[in-house]
Amino acid sequence: MAAQFARRTIVRAGFGGTCVAVALALAPTAAAQSTRSGSAETHHAAPMAVARWHIVKTIKKATLQLWDVVAVKGGRAWVSGGLGYPNTVPLLLHRVGTKWITVLRPGMPSSFILATSLSATSDTNVWTQIANSDAVDHWNGSAWTRFHFGGVDTARTSNVVAVGMHDAWVFTHNFNTSTETSEFFDGSAFNDASFPAFIGGVGAINQVSASSPSNVWGLANEPVTQKWEAVHYNGKTWAVVPIPSKVLGPTGGPAEILAESAKNVWATVYSQNGLAGPMKLLHWNGTAWHRAGGRRPAGDLTGPIAPDGHGGLWLLAGRPKKTFPFFSSFFVHYGGGVWKAYPVPTSPAGAVSITAIALIPGTRSLWGAGSIIGKSGYKGGVILKFGL
Repeated sequence: MAAQFARRTIVRAGFGGTCVAVALALAPTAAAQSTRSGSAETHHAAPMAVARWHIVKTIKKATLQLWDVVAVKGGRAWVSGGLGYPNTVPLLLHRVGTKWITVLRPGMPSSFILATSLSATSDTNVWTQIANSDAVDHWNGSAWTRFHFGGVDTARTSNVVAVGMHDAWVFTHNFNTSTETSEFFDGSAFNDASFPAFIGGVGAINQVSASSPSNVWGLANEPVTQKWEAVHYNGKTWAVVPIPSKVLGPTGGPAEILAESAKNVWATVYSQNGLAGPMKLLHWNGTAWHRAGGRRPAGDLTGPIAPDGHGGLWLLAGRPKKTFPFFSSFFVHYGGGVWKAYPVPTSPAGAVSITAIALIPGTRSLWGAGSIIGKSGYKGGVILKFGL
């Protein structure tokens, strides 16, 4: 979700507040047909192709989980995840041309180790957090490098965001000293500094977003008051940007953030009652936080947020169900105060749980990623696309 920096980026594109129709009629699937009746000629318009969400790849593999997705220029994209339970092997799927190539990464002496939060500014600056560990992995276009921050028994990485051509921010938590640290990679080495709040958490993704190296935003928890707040980096220093209680309201906490510019930042918020709503979409306009208005569909925003490429947002929402999988997911488009719900594609392989979406740079199409869930656990992964 101006130049876009992917997380989650999620690859971001600047946009305004115009109302946008999303189910766009794109192009005829065939030329208009004509028939003759006597001397009269009747023209029949061929059906129009309509952009929609659809599953483009299903990976049926027990214990496979897919977590995040990021797209970069040139048609490349990455999906993060893990394989195996509970000692998960981190993996990534790399889209090259029309193929998704599986990349396995080393595990660690701990449980639930998998690649989660993804961020990239190009296909030569790709970062992924290794959840439940002190590490992040970096792809420079030709090789992977793993960076550690204090040891798996001492520290945890909580989020990562790529900025600039080679740079990135990594956020870590030392649970022995209860200190937070921001680590800046300048292309060759990390420089660390103390940090005023806790970014994200184990398995949390996309709680940091950047539109440029001098406009980085995060969702954080103040360690003393336990209040949720935003943090902003202006190219020189980090500063807390409080979210007023009347704006945040009763909540289970912010979910994901999308920085379009210094005056256009969005954040999704979890319901305190678990999918019971109401939906909360927060917006920073350069001077204050407020809630997005409009008539919201029933349900709760569950996290993923991405620009639609022409002035609006794509979001993911859910409603509780009384039967397995006990939730019903659906996409939501928001633009100019107008909300509209769209179905999540179904799969005969099992229930589809979407965890991430990302705009494909320079287009109005998006990638999505998620897992297939059965009553006994994860059964595979799915990659989705919005567009033709």
